Amino acid sequence: MARLYRALAALAVLAAAAVPVQGAQTDLSWSVGQDYSKGLQVAGGDAVVFSWTGLHSVAKVPSSECPSSPGAAQTLVEPAPGGYWTFTCDGTTAGENHFICPVGSHCQAGQRITITCSA
Repeated sequence: MARLYRALAALAVLAAAAVPVQGAQTDLSWSVGQDYSKGLQVAGGDAVVFSWTGLHSVAKVPSSECPSSPGAAQTLVEPAPGGYWTFTCDGTTAGENHFICPVGSHCQAGQRITITCSA
């Protein structure tokens, strides 16, 4: 029995060593009526998890302004009733990253945020 416990302990150590170390995670409740005007400052390797209930989506856009036409946004997540999407700061996302909810008039109602990633 002691041999079994030692074997299980050794497997647990090996499994823990195989898990990559990840950065911090910021959970963002993505909905109309939240104040996102201050944006977020996120370190390289950290992640922001957008989560929502109801019909929303996440789209990356070129500026902090709402697009004048729906086609101007690059949709990252399909509109869905309830869901989540994770954005990770890495070497390709350093600097300002602008996101909106492209559903209906959600962007005009303030559902937009700038996430600034440090290198």
